[in-house]
Amino acid sequence: MLTVPVSKKIAPEMVVIDDTHNGWRHLIIPIAHSDELVREAVLSASAFHFSANIKAQVFDANTIYAKVIRSLRQRQNLDACDMTERQNVLLALLVLLVTVMVNGSSDFPTIFQLLESAVLAVGGEDALTRDELGVFLVRQIRKFRGYAAPFLSQERGVARLRLTASSKQAATEGWDCFKSYYSIYPQHARQLSLIYELNQQACDIYVRRASIGPDPTASIEAVNRFIQTLEMLPHGSPGEHILVFSIFLVALESTLPEHREHLANTLLRHRGRNGFANITAALEYVRARWSGNTTQDWTESLAMTKVFIV
Repeated sequence: MLTVPVSKKIAPEMVVIDDTHNGWRHLIIPIAHSDELVREAVLSASAFHFSANIKAQVFDANTIYAKVIRSLRQRQNLDACDMTERQNVLLALLVLLVTVMVNGSSDFPTIFQLLESAVLAVGGEDALTRDELGVFLVRQIRKFRGYAAPFLSQERGVARLRLTASSKQAATEGWDCFKSYYSIYPQHARQLSLIYELNQQACDIYVRRASIGPDPTASIEAVNRFIQTLEMLPHGSPGEHILVFSIFLVALESTLPEHREHLANTLLRHRGRNGFANITAALEYVRARWSGNTTQDWTESLAMTKVFIV
């Protein structure tokens, strides 16, 4: 029963377009039935989502989460594990990364560092890509590494988001999975192109703000352009859920009341749709910034959120 939220509510949020090839469902759920560590990680994500959205304390999500952490410590000697066990440890950490998105926990930097350390311990990404599960792991790790960068430090944020900014169109590491959907779903090419453009615009705004520092000049035209592009994408379009990250970044840069209201309402709509507490944390963070010192360079202070907003 507790795997249902992951399969029906969480897995669709982890891919651009949910279909029968969604590895978060067709790879992770079967492994969860055979591996205790992965099962505990899946149950943890499900329990947090269930308790937050059903409003019933049938399961103690924090107890399940703590059990996963204890189990990971018992498997921390990856040299003594075979490749299947190593992949399952990485899979559990990947699910925990999603768990901190679901519950809006400040454990994000710790979980992400554990994941990166585990990748190094197993011999890097090249050692993983031997089968379907390994390819899935590497794609997801690369994707989350890109999203995580601005929440870890400004330096890492600039280095990663510059790759997606419009001036670097050829450098799109981490977007290979996204771009594969163009050929799979040509009927959605226009929507996918708009989504990619919106991510580029958000990355442009981040990189520009980081380059000029706490200059009182806001990117009003850039924010307005982002909103106009966003309005071209109909509600419910395939893939629109992956825009939470971009909307959050642009909201931090916004200064006009009408821009702020539009972006806040869009985040609220996504919060109502997926039930993830990290969006609640995002709204609290941007509203605190709007009511405080808006001349501060938000790209520098973003790492202090310790919440993974994507």
